[in-house]
Amino acid sequence: MSDTTLRILHTADWHLGTRRGPFARFNAEDDQFAAVERMLTLAQEHDVQVLLVAGDVFDAQPRDLPAVTKRLAQMLAPSIKDGLHVILLPGNHDRREHFRMMRALLDLGDEASHRLVVVEKPDVVTIENVAFALVPYPTKEALAPYLEKHAGGAPHNVALGTAYADLVRTFSQRLTQHDGPAVFCAHVTVAGVTTPSGHELNYDSDLRLGTADLPRIDNLAYIALGHIHQPQEISHVLPCHYSGSLDRLDWGEWRDEKQALLVDIPTQGATVITSLPLDVTPYYKLDLTPADILTLTDDYTDLDRAIVKITLTCTEDDNPLALRRTLLELCPRCNGVDLNLPEREDELKPLVESPDNIGGTTLGYLQEQFGSDPDYDELKALTQQFLNELSEETA
Repeated sequence: MSDTTLRILHTADWHLGTRRGPFARFNAEDDQFAAVERMLTLAQEHDVQVLLVAGDVFDAQPRDLPAVTKRLAQMLAPSIKDGLHVILLPGNHDRREHFRMMRALLDLGDEASHRLVVVEKPDVVTIENVAFALVPYPTKEALAPYLEKHAGGAPHNVALGTAYADLVRTFSQRLTQHDGPAVFCAHVTVAGVTTPSGHELNYDSDLRLGTADLPRIDNLAYIALGHIHQPQEISHVLPCHYSGSLDRLDWGEWRDEKQALLVDIPTQGATVITSLPLDVTPYYKLDLTPADILTLTDDYTDLDRAIVKITLTCTEDDNPLALRRTLLELCPRCNGVDLNLPEREDELKPLVESPDNIGGTTLGYLQEQFGSDPDYDELKALTQQFLNELSEETA
């Protein structure tokens, strides 16, 4: 960094505390904070001066947010006291009232408190002669002055996007008053973002900027974006990047590679951007037979932390419920086991011949086949629920 004014670690979309999607069945908080710890380690290893989190820091339920916020504050405090600047930009998943708790919980003292920037509204802050124009995901109040002239007959999301573009255009002009390099940061969708397969994402109900709406200020050195979880560069006259999310957050991302971006802002000359690959949660979709279960932990050594979907194909001689229970023990974060069972005409025939007693026939079959299984009571209750719903629909 011989002639570099500032080194930034650009990241976004941490979603700390989330219990949505694949994480609904278990608490992944320890894993999420381990990822944050790795981010702080990267900052230390690469002599980073500014950790820039471009939105969606949190995604917890209201009852969980105070504890999650406190835990993050405790984790960030030592690095901030050691000299790291941290910028936290609110995204659409961040609850502003808890977001503001960060400063109070950190208890940094006068000497270090200026190194934490908790953004509440569009603002410009200067760190080591680099100006940061910071635009959080907008509230209705922030857009109100710009929305009035665009309300017209346009669809609501189009009017919001146009109002937001006006806000960005007006606000970014403040950077022209700065005589050094500048960074623009926002949490928003920009037209043209794609999935790893190359298909453009469609966010019809969301705010969206066109690339022409992004700032083009002479001293602007970098545009840091959050909100899109797939890392990518946006085609623009200036370096413009989504860092992507901190980890894979749902099955739509199960093959995504993740990164943070090391951004060197020089006093003069081109911005240098380096991708830092991140260790991510494994996701597996497995098609298994009972024989595959015997070597499963040898074939996949990280099942203790992997998110897994399984299709299990059984034969007539297998005990599917016992096999399912074994799989759930081997894969504690399993998102489901789909059983592919053989059809046996001799067992299905009574159901066809006695439609008036389909419930009794079904429950009798379950008792005969699985009555001694530890999961029998749960299976019986679920079957009875299904039969009740079927009876209501056909009544």
